[in-house]
Amino acid sequence: MAKNTSTNDDEIDLFEVIQFFIGLRRYVLIGGFGLGGLALVYALVSYPTTARQLVINDVGLDQPKLTLMRSMLPAMVTPLELEMRALGLEGLYSKITQNASFLDEAVVGRSGVNLKDKGLTNELKNQVNVVEFTLSGAEVDTLTPQLNFLVDGVHAFSQYLDIKRWLDESSRTARINLFNTEAQVNAQRLNQERAQNQLVAYAKLQPAAKSTEDIQVILNLSNESVTLGDQSKMNRVQEFSGAKYLPLANRMLAIQSELADLTEAIAISERQIEAVKLQQSVLNQLEVTFNTLPFNAQVIDMEPFIAQVTDARPSAATREDVAILNTLEGQLLGYDVQGSRFTNRLPAVIEKKGRGKLVIIAGLLGGVLGLLIGSVVHISQLYRRRQQSD
Repeated sequence: MAKNTSTNDDEIDLFEVIQFFIGLRRYVLIGGFGLGGLALVYALVSYPTTARQLVINDVGLDQPKLTLMRSMLPAMVTPLELEMRALGLEGLYSKITQNASFLDEAVVGRSGVNLKDKGLTNELKNQVNVVEFTLSGAEVDTLTPQLNFLVDGVHAFSQYLDIKRWLDESSRTARINLFNTEAQVNAQRLNQERAQNQLVAYAKLQPAAKSTEDIQVILNLSNESVTLGDQSKMNRVQEFSGAKYLPLANRMLAIQSELADLTEAIAISERQIEAVKLQQSVLNQLEVTFNTLPFNAQVIDMEPFIAQVTDARPSAATREDVAILNTLEGQLLGYDVQGSRFTNRLPAVIEKKGRGKLVIIAGLLGGVLGLLIGSVVHISQLYRRRQQSD
């Protein structure tokens, strides 16, 4: 009696598996080439363009100053909304004022040193040799004016910060110098008063000194150094008038000589006080002018500031007045020169990096997606055929 061979319909042989994957190839190809083609069209037509420009740092920028600038520039640019919209820079305005991390990526200081080196000093870590500006956008024509505005804005803001810091420090230093000079004059007048009293006392002793024989004093000059215990005595005129060993007439002559020097020193100090007061007045005027200037992302014209210093020169100016005003004018001229710097720009690089990677990744994703869709379709078809055969 022959045995009946039964077949199990639930078993899947190797041939069916191979046929299954062969049937999926069209889905993989359609998905890969389809999505890859769409990505290629996007990369050729609408892929964002990146504009990158390097500017040589010749205005003293460093990493802390760049960090401060990136944190303050959005608030400084906010009042310029209408001006920027009129120039067609509304996109850049939105990025600066609404995207907190935009400036961190758009403005970067480069130094060329390995920041991972633990042996670097803080000075080298904060060093900036070039400033890199990077912008991205769909239209190439809009990137160039945006890049120019950003470079000019950083330059202007750097100059703005330097002038503001200089005005504050100069005003503070002038107040300290005025206090110290007035204290110096007070000490000089005190020494003058003491010397005059000593001179009057010696004059009263002069009649008695005429009948007194001079004492011969032999000074022992050795190579040993002698340190004066009380250094404050060195400020007294009588300590330089022969101490207590010279004849009275010589002492009086020495005091008179020191009084003449003190009188001239007091006159010089008083002129210095007037010069410092003039400096404070000019600095206050410069600060008022500076505070009235709106920030417009352009370098500050220093001519009005220099004109204020020129107009403040007195008709009968002393040497001290001339010296202190010349110093102020020289510093302002330095900031005027700074305004003409930061122009050594390397040619801007316009590129569309990453387009090839985008197409390849899109093609792979499309192939995987086609594989999944094809698998679902084939499995559902196999299931329906099995159901119909049953």
